[in-house]
Amino acid sequence: MAYADTSTTTRRTGTAIAVLALEAGLAWALINGFAMKGEGKLRDTFTAIFIPKEKQPPPPPPPPPQAKDRPQPRDVPPVKAPETPFDALKGGGALIVPTGPIAEPGGGEIGEVRFPEIAEPQPRPTLAPRLARPRGNPGQWVSANDYPTRDLAEGNEGLVRFRLEVSAQGKVTACTITQSSGHPGLDAATCDKLPRRARFDPASDATGAPAAGTYSGAVRWQIPG
Repeated sequence: MAYADTSTTTRRTGTAIAVLALEAGLAWALINGFAMKGEGKLRDTFTAIFIPKEKQPPPPPPPPPQAKDRPQPRDVPPVKAPETPFDALKGGGALIVPTGPIAEPGGGEIGEVRFPEIAEPQPRPTLAPRLARPRGNPGQWVSANDYPTRDLAEGNEGLVRFRLEVSAQGKVTACTITQSSGHPGLDAATCDKLPRRARFDPASDATGAPAAGTYSGAVRWQIPG
């Protein structure tokens, strides 16, 4: 009995030691595992280094085309001029012109060449030249509203005679005072209004074609009563 109890006690003691050793090993493994896990964590910051790409050498130039690859010239046939009725007169590459006397008509040779008479041009009938004619009423070219303010205030009145140059299109190109009123303001107002307002049927020449002309007239500046 004493032997059996001792053996049993020894086995229990060994088992307890083994269990303690196993638990200690597990605890050590867990502690080391947590420590390794903490050490393996990535850092919050890192440094990136960019390595430039190496330059590649340029590709070699293509080989020159071979002679068989080049376009070959083609034989182009010469262009021949079409035949004309004058080819029969050519001999040895030159035109044969008769140099002997010209025979009478009907003799089998080149006869005398006769040209028909050209009638003299008949002269075109002449027309009486026409002067430039005003369109509308010339009395409406200037009105009382055109009276110069200074001359109106000073009571200046007078008769202004003028001559207008009219183009072949019926437009006034120039104005000339042929007789002054004695007041420069009235004379200037006359040649200021007329070229802008006067319209004409152009003059015509002896053939009836439009031509440049002139038109003469007068403006009486009078203060309305």
